[in-house]
Amino acid sequence: MRRHCLAAVVACSVLLIGLPVGCNRCGTQSLGTEYEVRKTQPENAEAISNRVLLVADNQLHHLYGGPLWIRSEFTTQLVSVAIRPLQQDFFGHSVLTWILKNFAKEGLTPVIHLGDAMDVGCSGEFDRFVEIMTEALATGSVNNPPQPWVMAPGNHDAFLLGNTHEGMSTWQEACKRGGQPLTKDLFVERYLKALIDQPANSGLRESVAWPPPARGSWQSEQQGEDFLVAVSWNVDKERPYRSHIVQLVNLSLPPPPDGEAPPPVFAVIFDSSQYNNRPILLPSFNAGVNGNMMPDQIATVEAWLSQGPEKRLNFLMSHHPYSTLYEGAQQAVDDFRRRYKIPLYNSAHTHRGEWMLNQSDNTWLELNLGSALDWPIEFRTLSLHQNEPLKEQGRFAVRSKLFRIPDFWQSPEGFDKPVALEGWEAQEGDDDFFVSYQDLKSPDPKKTLDNLAKVLLSAHRRMIRLIPTRETPQWPPDTDSDEAVLARIEEVLQAELDEKLDFLVALDAFDRQRKAEDEVQHRDYRLWQAVWASKYDSLKGRRPAVDDTFVIVPWSKGEQ
Repeated sequence: MRRHCLAAVVACSVLLIGLPVGCNRCGTQSLGTEYEVRKTQPENAEAISNRVLLVADNQLHHLYGGPLWIRSEFTTQLVSVAIRPLQQDFFGHSVLTWILKNFAKEGLTPVIHLGDAMDVGCSGEFDRFVEIMTEALATGSVNNPPQPWVMAPGNHDAFLLGNTHEGMSTWQEACKRGGQPLTKDLFVERYLKALIDQPANSGLRESVAWPPPARGSWQSEQQGEDFLVAVSWNVDKERPYRSHIVQLVNLSLPPPPDGEAPPPVFAVIFDSSQYNNRPILLPSFNAGVNGNMMPDQIATVEAWLSQGPEKRLNFLMSHHPYSTLYEGAQQAVDDFRRRYKIPLYNSAHTHRGEWMLNQSDNTWLELNLGSALDWPIEFRTLSLHQNEPLKEQGRFAVRSKLFRIPDFWQSPEGFDKPVALEGWEAQEGDDDFFVSYQDLKSPDPKKTLDNLAKVLLSAHRRMIRLIPTRETPQWPPDTDSDEAVLARIEEVLQAELDEKLDFLVALDAFDRQRKAEDEVQHRDYRLWQAVWASKYDSLKGRRPAVDDTFVIVPWSKGEQ
């Protein structure tokens, strides 16, 4: 379930955690005295784990399906999350690509995606996601191989709009022009194939034949070297919502040439979108409201944790926050924490990102990650650090730096920062204004979809005018130049809905393949469109956010 940001998050946190999680002063609002919250890294602390990149909730949205009752202009007045700005959905993948290229590939950092890579739940969304991950993390160098990535299944990855497994005809209509409904069984199969295809997972590829068995597991023979060291799955065709995939990843540093090796560090990435009963739209049975895991998955996690050495540090990660899990899943998490001294749980789903305090047998911490699409757009890195005093105390520092876009683009760090040029930002009254849909009130989803299609056609028109094409392997039907594409857009703006959607599919493929006269501007344009759309959707209009530093104002309005 998509949710807007409700709270601010500390920009960069270094947290000291005691290995045996306990609480001298238990409560839901305060940490025990064995915890410290620090702005700076402890003196002389050295890394005792690899750094990983955490991203979540980028929610690639299939834009060209049929009308849905939940996506009408009237519905979005009642449920503000029913529709996003078209530029946010269309250009949003560019943000994920930029994050991966700048923080994973260049920093040689493995990626853990905490779920909701998709939105509607269509196979085409998943194919596009895998394409983005593969291309963004590719290096083209034998000595610098692609970074591995894994993901925790989210509710939007395998249920219609992240909520329900019912209404297959509605789901099929929603995925029209975008593949088939990505039910949980199909998601597990496709994701397992994506793992097998990764260059880093040669052991998995050699051990698991394709197609895989409905139920299976694999463990690496090189657990000290591989990132993905174990995976277990179950594909249930009769009850797809019971399907699951759970993974174990290695965050350990390689042993030093001399001196004492740091403790091994592992993370269990469990599947919180596994349900005993079919999720439906009722709040108590909705995949967007509650997460779960069943006994077969819990038994796998138990086996992996019990096999580890006593000094191994273990983390738990999933898509749903602890507070949303059904009671049985919460009890399993609590049991793992107590018996295996698990100090931190990582989650996503809320889109607001924060350090959460949970209260069960004691007070303990959860790090919740915000969205890579909805405002404020964010991602984090995660690593563990320790110095001699902390080691003697049985504690270590969790370093999880928070990055927000576009704030980070103004920082002095040496990344390729996008630049916005005059004329790129749509203004109120323009045909492609980001949040014009918020002023419409029609209860008819077909009329809503037609209006949204007009906005997206107008957004393509602006982009082609400002970012001309140098060459392309294929023009959209009935065109052979930018001028012809622009003329065709004007014609299609007056056409029936199906013709609009069919041409938008062609424009989508065209923009992915074409080489612009200025490729950097083409990339920057896409990024800023997604950012502006995300920001103004959150603010309900084109206005400054609370943390905007500069606002250009007129000396006087003068005569209009």
